[in-house]
Amino acid sequence: MCTITLSTPAPNGGTEISVSSDNILLQAPSVSVTVPAAATSATFTVLAGSIPRTQIATLTAYAVNSVFLSWGASVSPNVTQYNLYRGSVSGGPYPVVMNIGDVTSYTDYNVQAGQTYYYVATAVDNTGTESANSNEASAAVPIPEERTVTIILCASSNGQSEDSAPGQVQFPPWQGSQKLRCRTELRN
Repeated sequence: MCTITLSTPAPNGGTEISVSSDNILLQAPSVSVTVPAAATSATFTVLAGSIPRTQIATLTAYAVNSVFLSWGASVSPNVTQYNLYRGSVSGGPYPVVMNIGDVTSYTDYNVQAGQTYYYVATAVDNTGTESANSNEASAAVPIPEERTVTIILCASSNGQSEDSAPGQVQFPPWQGSQKLRCRTELRN
């Protein structure tokens, strides 16, 4: 079992971590692992198959980028939806429009590492009238740095994995420094 541990609680929207393995005998999760908002850890299982001889496997992990936005509800009557606008220049223009319905938060997963985005929101009422833009919010998306941990898979006389070495990787600071500790408990 592996545990992803953050040194500070995950921000609103959580922190998504992508995990992969370079050894077919050590199967990492096929989907990313999310540390929920306000939590400091999440666990996942890495399965080891029959190990015919001692082998080394490397798990690679990196934080998946997203931008979480939230705002207060409009006090205007009959609001039916919000539009979210995104641009790459402060003050606009904001060419990307997302109709997000009648919710007051949104996670934008369609972001590129190393880019800064600028967002404004508008409220739309039941007649289709749209409010003026909200104040602008900005988000600088970091370039994710992959971190690896090496695990030694030890073969036993019956071909089952006996033990593995624990590892730890340090993520660069982003919303607090993040660590991945991988503890495997593969014993006969």
